[in-house]
Amino acid sequence: MKKTNMKKMMSTLAILSLLGTTVMTPFQILAGKGLAAENPEVTPAAYVVDNPSLIDQRTGIVYATGPWKYQKGTTISGSATLAVDANNYFTAGTVVGLGGAGASPTVKGTTIAFLINSANLLTTNAKENNVAYIAHQEVRTVPGKEYTLTGNETRNKSSATLELFSSTTEFGVTDSNNQVIASNKTTAVETNLGTATTKTTPRTITFTATSDVTKVFYKMDAGTVTYAYVNGNHSMSALNLVKSVAQIQKEADEEMENQAIAELALSNLFVDQNPDGELLPEVTVYTIDDVQNLIAVIQDTTKKAELQTILDRAKAELEVLENADKARQELAESALNALFENGNSADVINAATDAKAIADVQTLIDAVVDSAIRAELQLQLDEANGQLEAREAAGLEERTRQQEAETGIQKLFIDEDVAGTIKVTTDDAAIEAAQERVDSVMDRVKKAELQAQLDEAKQQLTAQKEALEDARLAAELAAKTAVNELFQDDKPVNDIKPALTQAEIDRALEFVADITDITLKEELEASINKAQTALTAMIPIVGQAATYQLGDLYITGTYTGAATGMSIDVNGKRYYGGTVESGTLKFYGLDKITQVGDVVTVNLYDDAKQVKHSFPLQVKSAWEVALADYKLGDNYIKATYTGEAIAQVGIVVNGNKYWGGEVVNGTVKFYALDKITKEMPK
Repeated sequence: MKKTNMKKMMSTLAILSLLGTTVMTPFQILAGKGLAAENPEVTPAAYVVDNPSLIDQRTGIVYATGPWKYQKGTTISGSATLAVDANNYFTAGTVVGLGGAGASPTVKGTTIAFLINSANLLTTNAKENNVAYIAHQEVRTVPGKEYTLTGNETRNKSSATLELFSSTTEFGVTDSNNQVIASNKTTAVETNLGTATTKTTPRTITFTATSDVTKVFYKMDAGTVTYAYVNGNHSMSALNLVKSVAQIQKEADEEMENQAIAELALSNLFVDQNPDGELLPEVTVYTIDDVQNLIAVIQDTTKKAELQTILDRAKAELEVLENADKARQELAESALNALFENGNSADVINAATDAKAIADVQTLIDAVVDSAIRAELQLQLDEANGQLEAREAAGLEERTRQQEAETGIQKLFIDEDVAGTIKVTTDDAAIEAAQERVDSVMDRVKKAELQAQLDEAKQQLTAQKEALEDARLAAELAAKTAVNELFQDDKPVNDIKPALTQAEIDRALEFVADITDITLKEELEASINKAQTALTAMIPIVGQAATYQLGDLYITGTYTGAATGMSIDVNGKRYYGGTVESGTLKFYGLDKITQVGDVVTVNLYDDAKQVKHSFPLQVKSAWEVALADYKLGDNYIKATYTGEAIAQVGIVVNGNKYWGGEVVNGTVKFYALDKITKEMPK
C-alpha cells in the first residue's frame, strides 16, 4: 500500500493519547499491576480517610495486561460496518486480533485496511465517515459511594490543511454495563482549532458509583475522514479518580460515630460507666461479644488498640466472676432437683415439697448472676411451684365439684328436697347435666352417695314418662272414639249419623285439641271437617234481620245454615251484595231504603247460588227532634221528638259526654245548669 494513496487521521485518543508511550505519560499510568482498588487502611496518628487515586498509572500497551483497552466504533456512509470490540487492540504497525501485522481484515465482504503506521497515526485506504474511537480503563469502586474524576483535556493542531475534519470528544464514566453515569462532551466547534494552536481544559466529574466496576473512558468521534493529512491530536492527562470531598467527610463522620458508639458500649460494661471500676453484674460473654463487634469496625488503629485493651481487661474480670457464679449455680441447681422425685426436675415434686422449700430454693436462684442460667433455673422452680399450687388447688376444686353436683341434683326436686318428688320441669337434659357433675367428682364415697340420689330422680322421671305415655295413648284413644262416633258404624269413611249434632262435633274437637301426634291430629281434624261439612249441609238456611231505621247505613241480622250470599228486594227491585259470615249478615241500605213504606225482602243463597230463604225487613221512621232555645242559667235543655221511642239521652259539652235526662210522651228534658257555664259557652 502506497502512502500517497492513504489518508491519515490524527486520533489523539485512539492513537497518540492512549497507545503511544509518549502520550500515555500524561495519563499518569505509572505503577502497579492489575485493577486499581480502594485501600481501607487509615493513618494511625490522626485518623484521616485514605483516598488514593484509583486510576492505574501503568504505561504498558499490551492488551492482555495493560490497563487501557481500545475499542473502535462504526463507519457509515456506504462502507461496510467496521467494528473492533474490546478484545482487539492496536499497536504501532499492527492490528492484533484482525489477522496480524499489516493484514487487511474482511468485514461483511469488504476489505478494509486499518493500521497504525510507524508515526503512530491511524491510516485507512478508503474514505470513511463518522469513525469513532473509544479507550477505557476499569477501576474498582463501591456502589453508593461518591467519587470525583479529574483530568486535563488537551487539543492541538500542528499544521494547516485544506481538508479538515470535525471531531468531538467525550470524557466520563460508565457502569459495568457501559451505561454512561456522567461525562463531559466537546463539540466540533470546540475541537476545530487554528493552525499550531493548543488548548488545555480541566475536566471534573463527580458521580455516585452504581457497581463494583466503573469504566473511565475517553471517546473521539473523528467525523468525516478524507484522504488529506489531518495533523492534530486530542489527549487526556493528569487523570485522577478519588473519593469526593463529601464522601471523605461522610466516612470520617461514620468513623467518629463508630468510635463514640464503641466507647459508650464499652463504658456501659462498668459500674458508673467507669472503665477503671468493676464490671456490672449483668455483663455476660454475649455483651462482651457485642462490644467486640463494635470495636472491630473502627478504622483508627490507635483508637482501636486503646479500646481493645480495656475490653480485654473486662474479659478477664468476667472470667473470674463467672467462676464464682458457677458455684452459686451448682448450689441452686442441687437444691432445685431435691424438690422433685428422683432428684429429676422433669419429674413430679416430692410429697414433702412445700412452700418453705420452694422459697429456700428461690433465695439460691436469686443469688445467681448469669441471667440466662437464672432464668432457666427459675423456669424449673416455677414448674415446682405450679405443681404445688395445683396439688393444693385440687382439694378446693374437688370440693367445688361436689358442691356443684349436689346443687345440680337438688334442683331436680321440688323444694330441692332429694327425698321428695322431682319437678314437672325435670327432663332428660337436666338429668344429663347433673350426671356430668357427678361424674366429675373424684371422691368415691361422695360420688356413690350423689349417684344414688340421681338414680332416684332418674327412676321418678322414667315413671313420669310412662304415666305421660299412658295418658297420651288414652287421649288418642278418646279422640279417635269421639271422631269415629260422628259417623255411621263408627267409621269416618261412612256418612255422618242422621242424628248428629253440633255439640258432638264440638266435643270431638275438644278431644283432638289435646293430641300431640301431629300426623294423627291432622287425620282426625280432616274427619271432623268432613262431619262438619255434612252437618252444615243438613241444617236449613234460615235468617232474620234487625229492624231497620231510616238513615241507618246497614241492614244487619243473623242466620243459620250454610248460606254463601245474600241480596235484598226493595219495592220489587233486587240488589246484590252484602256479606254473610260466621252467622251474621250485613248489607248497605242507606241509598236503597228511603221511606217507611218501602217493602224490603232479604234473600239468602246456598253455594249453588239458589235462594234458600227470604224474609221481610221491618222499616221504621227516623227521629225528628225539635230543640228549644237554651239560655245560660236555665236548669234544663228541652226538646220534643217524633219517631221510635228514645231509649237514652246524652249531651256533649266542650268534648265531654254526659248521659241521663228524662223522656216522657215525646218530650226530652236534660239537667244542664252545672254543665253549661260562662267559662264553657259551647
